[in-house]
Amino acid sequence: LLWTFDPGEFIPHARLRAGEQPAPRLAPTALWLAEQPADAGACDVLVNLGPASLADTPLPARTIELVARGDDEVAAGRQRWRQHVAAGRKPVNHTQPDA
Repeated sequence: LLWTFDPGEFIPHARLRAGEQPAPRLAPTALWLAEQPADAGACDVLVNLGPASLADTPLPARTIELVARGDDEVAAGRQRWRQHVAAGRKPVNHTQPDA
């Protein structure tokens, strides 16, 4: 939904691929799309695009998990859900309609 707003309502964001470090000029970006959450550093909102475990990863107050429908992805998503709960966060599931 980042791109469905009116042109004047664009949400600044940055994509961070696995193993990359944020460029210093992008440090103030509030929303990160990251394949490895630990690489994102401090941010207001993180969209986790990767399947990795979240163990010992500091996360912002708002973290969005994208989980594909394959068996492996669902299992990894469930594990991350448990890690969120164990860390005291209260995850909310938003199911997507079948395509």
